[in-house]
Amino acid sequence: MRIALQITCILLVFGPSTSAAQSFNGPLPVVDHGSWRATTDANSLSGDFQQGDTVFTDSAWPATSFGNAHSPAARMSMDIGTMGLIRERPNSQVIALNELAQPILNASELQGSMQFGLRAFVDFYRIRPFAGGTDFQFGYFGINSLDAETTLASVEVSPIFFNSVPIAPESTSNIIYSSNLYSGETNLRFLSSQRIRPIAGLRFLKLEDTYDAFNQTGAVRTGGFSITNNSLFGGQFGCDGDIPLGRFCKLIAAGKLGVVHNAVDGAARAADPSGTEVVKNFSDSSFTTMLDAHVGIHYNFAGPLSFRAAYQVLHVDKVALGIDQNQSVRVLSPGETVAFNSQQWHGLNLSAIFEF
Repeated sequence: MRIALQITCILLVFGPSTSAAQSFNGPLPVVDHGSWRATTDANSLSGDFQQGDTVFTDSAWPATSFGNAHSPAARMSMDIGTMGLIRERPNSQVIALNELAQPILNASELQGSMQFGLRAFVDFYRIRPFAGGTDFQFGYFGINSLDAETTLASVEVSPIFFNSVPIAPESTSNIIYSSNLYSGETNLRFLSSQRIRPIAGLRFLKLEDTYDAFNQTGAVRTGGFSITNNSLFGGQFGCDGDIPLGRFCKLIAAGKLGVVHNAVDGAARAADPSGTEVVKNFSDSSFTTMLDAHVGIHYNFAGPLSFRAAYQVLHVDKVALGIDQNQSVRVLSPGETVAFNSQQWHGLNLSAIFEF
C-alpha cells in the first residue's frame, strides 16, 4: 500500500500539466501543398491561425505564372495589343525609265516603313486535364497599308506596268506598292512538366498586294492598277517556352511552322492603244510553308495584369507578290504565268495580358 501511494505521488508531481501547453521545438510537420485553402480575405482565416502566422492569399500568385502553372483562380486570359511589321525589300527589277530609256526606279527601293495593326489572342485554360492540362487558343492580327509610294519626275517618265509602257509618257508618274496582311489561328497548347509546351492548330493568312502606276489630276487617276491576293490555309505546329528572370519577369520565346495551301488570284487593268480598258485575270495555287516566331520579355504587374514586348518575325515561302507579277503577267498580250517568291516581315509585338 505504501509503494502504491508513493507511485501515485510521483505521477502527480512529474506527470503532464493541463494548465499550460508545452512549447514545440521539434521539426515542423510536412504539409501537402494540396491542403492549402485558397482565399482572397486573410481575415477569414483568423480562426485557423494565431497571431504572427503568415497568411498566403491568391494575391501571392503572379498574374501569369511561370512555366505551366496558371493562377489557381484563372480560367482564361486576353492578350490585346499591337503588332508593327516592316516588309522585306522586293527583288530587284526596273520599273520606270526616263526619256533616254535609262532606269530611274528599281523595285528594291519600294520597301516602305513599319506599320502597326491590332493583335488579339484569347486563351481558355485547362479545357482538358489530360497530360497536365490543355489550353485552347484563338488568335488574330491585321495590318493595313504597308505602303511604299514615290512620285517620279523627268522630261518623260515611262513606268513599266505588267510588261507595258505608256504610249505618250508624261513628265510625272506615281508608283505605289502596298500590302494588307491578316491572320487568324486556333491552337491547342499541351501543358507538361517542362517549360517547353507543344502547340498544334490551324492557321489562315491573307495577303493582299497592290501595285499601281498612275497619274492623278484632281480626284481622277489614270494609268495601270492591279491587285494580287494570296489565301493561305493549313495546319501548324510548334512550341513556346519561358525562362524566369526573377519573380515577376521572364524571357519568352515561341515558334510555329505551318504547312499550308496557297490559293492565288489577281487582276491587272490598263488601257490599250485604242483607249479601251483591258482587264487581265490570273490565278494559281501551291503548297508552301510559313514560319511565325517571336522572342521577348514578359513582365507581371500587380493583380491580373502583365505586359509583353517581343521581336516578331513572319516568313512565308512561295507567295505571289504584286510587284513580281509586274514581270511575269502581260496585261495587253497573252501571258498569265504567276510568279512565286518568298516574303518576310519583321517588327514589334506589344501587348497587355489580363487573366480572369
